[in-house]
Amino acid sequence: GYPPAVNCPARHILMNSGKIDLNGTSQRVGYVFTGNDANSVITNSAFGTVSTLTVCFNCTNLVAYNGAATPRGLRAPLLDDPATGGILALVKEGTAIQPLGTYPADAPANPVASNYHGDTTVNNGTLQVLSPEAVSPNSAFRLNTTKGILRLDFAGVAPVKQLFINGQEVPNGTYGSETAPLAGNGKLLVIQSTFVPAPSLSLDAVAGGLRLTWSHGTLESSDTITGPWTPVEGSPASPLDVPANDARKFYRARR
Repeated sequence: GYPPAVNCPARHILMNSGKIDLNGTSQRVGYVFTGNDANSVITNSAFGTVSTLTVCFNCTNLVAYNGAATPRGLRAPLLDDPATGGILALVKEGTAIQPLGTYPADAPANPVASNYHGDTTVNNGTLQVLSPEAVSPNSAFRLNTTKGILRLDFAGVAPVKQLFINGQEVPNGTYGSETAPLAGNGKLLVIQSTFVPAPSLSLDAVAGGLRLTWSHGTLESSDTITGPWTPVEGSPASPLDVPANDARKFYRARR
């Protein structure tokens, strides 16, 4: 039966088994409780479309249904195939706790891993991930430190495409509870970040002048510290030696 303590709008999802095909539409629902057998799946079959499933909209349940005796949550895998169908995305709203995946004692013998290619966005409440298979390696996770928690209640590391926190992309690497708003014992491994760090610029004295060394990016110069800045003539590669008798210049490296 459905847990009576859940406070949701009438449009919650209860599915013992079967497929939910969003078919190119986006749906905003309350708490989601699905089966986890081989026939249970959420997908989007409409080619060239993006379907977003928003869960826990206006839902305020704060009870965690993640124990062996209460395996309730979004237990079905989220699957898509952009080559033949559409893209599936997931958004967490509301102050409620929405479990995602399966508690170890509730896991099927051969769990199917989610592979959806749309974003996973946590805007409010807690998205509680119970198994690494529920984390799609093709999804960019978007979190904020004002509202919303991504709670990784599993052992080990789960790969993700990208991770954005407060709109800022983080570099490739492993992230866990030491990085807000992540919580729990699990970790995310970012594998396809496009983050480019700010370049470094150093200055050393050499015979006859100064040597500028920068890590990457474009070297720019200006007659004043406030600009305007223009690329150094010839687009030199690092390092660059500047004669001591040159006119005064200010330099910066820009990515």
